[in-house]
Amino acid sequence: SVDLQYNVTACQCDYDLKCIQNPDPLRQNSALRTCVFSHSSDVQIKGMHSLVLKQGSLSVSSITDGAANEITSVKLGADETSAIITTQLNSAFFVNENPSNVVVEGITVLSFGSTSGRKIRKRGLQQQSGEGKSNFQVELKLEGKRDENEGGESTERNANNASTFLIGAIGIVFFVVLLVLRRSKIHR
Repeated sequence: SVDLQYNVTACQCDYDLKCIQNPDPLRQNSALRTCVFSHSSDVQIKGMHSLVLKQGSLSVSSITDGAANEITSVKLGADETSAIITTQLNSAFFVNENPSNVVVEGITVLSFGSTSGRKIRKRGLQQQSGEGKSNFQVELKLEGKRDENEGGESTERNANNASTFLIGAIGIVFFVVLLVLRRSKIHR
C-alpha cells in the first residue's frame, strides 16, 4: 500500500454530472445534488466515507462511516472518476427568515492505480496501488422566506384583511351599543 494524496473537486450539479456555475438558492426540501470528481483515470472514487451539512452550529450527517441516511443516495459514475450524492435540505436549515449558507463537507474513498498500470508506470510508481481518502467542500446558498405571491401582493392582501377585520369589529361594537341602548329605553 502506498500513502499518496490526491485531491478531488466537488460542486453543486445536475443529474448529468455537470457543475452548475451559478446555482439558484435552494428551497426547503429541495433536492441537493453534489458531484465529486477525481480528474484522473488512475484515481477511482469507490464511495463516500462521510457527508455533513453545516450551518453555523447546526450539523446534519447524511453519510456516516460509508452508510447513507434514508434521504441520501450515492451513485458512482460509470468511469469511476465521479460520483453524485443526492440528499434533501430539511426544515432545520430554514428556521431564520433569511437563512445563512450551508457548507457541505465530505470525505471520498479513493482507490489508486489503473487496471493497465500504463499511466502509473509513466510516473515511475510501477504497479503500486492503494486506497485513501480525500476531503471536499461545497457552499450552498439558501432561499429566504418569501410571500406566497411575488411582488408584494400578499402584503397588500394582508392589509386588506386587516382593514376588513377592523371594520367588522367596529360594526359589532356599534351593534352591541345600539342593542344596549334599546334595552335601556324599553326598561324605563
